[in-house]
Amino acid sequence: MSCRCSLAFAALLSLVAVSLPTGCRRVVAAEDIVGYWSGDWGDMILEREEDGTVVGAYSHDEGILSGTFANEAFTGWWCEVPSRQPDDDAGDVEFTFAYQGDTLALDGRWRYGTEGDLREDWDVTRQSGAGPAELQARIDSGERCPAAP
Repeated sequence: MSCRCSLAFAALLSLVAVSLPTGCRRVVAAEDIVGYWSGDWGDMILEREEDGTVVGAYSHDEGILSGTFANEAFTGWWCEVPSRQPDDDAGDVEFTFAYQGDTLALDGRWRYGTEGDLREDWDVTRQSGAGPAELQARIDSGERCPAAP
């Protein structure tokens, strides 16, 4: 590279660096959330179906969830055995996704049924690997939560 080209390239790089906001952060895309997670309430696997619905299975009480992902957030419904029905074994769930350095984390909130305060204790981080086979089998079985009220 000639000296003239090197100077032009350096000038272009400095313009790009000056024009970037200092608070840039990595945006979470739908494909980023698919996979194996672990944290509060045990292990979890999330998948995205052809229609865009996000489905998942987690280890606590044979949990299942489904919902939608938009703007770095999942909004949906969770359910667990024995009944998979509100107000004891199902309810609203919200996950907010964000990168913390190179690690993708999920800040989750949930409640029994559809009324009352959301609990703030469903926090997990993305893991490498496929995750537990029994969770994948639950997703693959097609079992889903009964429709939310």
